[in-house]
Amino acid sequence: MRKTRLRKLHLGDMIKRVANIKGVATKDIAAALNRSTSNASKILWHDDLDIEDIIRISCLLKYNFLFFIVNDYLLHIAKPDDDRETETCLLKVDMNSRKIYCNEYESNINYIKNIWIGKYIQATAHNKNWCGREVANRLKCIAAMVSYLYQSKSLKVKKLIEISEAFQYDFISNVYLFRINISNSLNFLDECVIDVSKNKIQILDPINNTCMEYYRQNDAKKLILEK
Repeated sequence: MRKTRLRKLHLGDMIKRVANIKGVATKDIAAALNRSTSNASKILWHDDLDIEDIIRISCLLKYNFLFFIVNDYLLHIAKPDDDRETETCLLKVDMNSRKIYCNEYESNINYIKNIWIGKYIQATAHNKNWCGREVANRLKCIAAMVSYLYQSKSLKVKKLIEISEAFQYDFISNVYLFRINISNSLNFLDECVIDVSKNKIQILDPINNTCMEYYRQNDAKKLILEK
């Protein structure tokens, strides 16, 4: 039943719908993926895409595709306790919903270069005390494919959903999604920017180009008018 549902997932159509609503052209998607416009157009006809490409497109469109994919296909898998450390980053606030998101495009995708999904899959198999043959049985593949899987830098989204099902471990959420701070809304955000550093917090209004600074040491604040 779940495989039947998975066949209905068409990532290219999802991206085209959101891009049309937000007025983002194919050439912009091509630039985000570092591909030619013609190749990017062909990619959007595919029902399945590499997860790293989905993340890059999510950052460009400011729309969290992985959030909806997990909710539709992996929500039944129990999530482990989240003891991951938080990081200081540049944030923005949706003034209507009071939700906070990372502001910079680059801050959302820099982590990708350090992730080898195969290593996470191999480590999870090791934690479950599964040998290569056990993994192959659960994934219904030959043992040689397991070795190839462990060496993979990235995988397509549907393949990761299938592996998550077989392992009963949500790789999409636990490796990628928790690092992504992108709106789940199709609307454009009415936003300000909050810059948190060691000694102060800056709140910037991009509309009138003003900046409020809050200093943690003495709780002083001052208004700065940008030129």
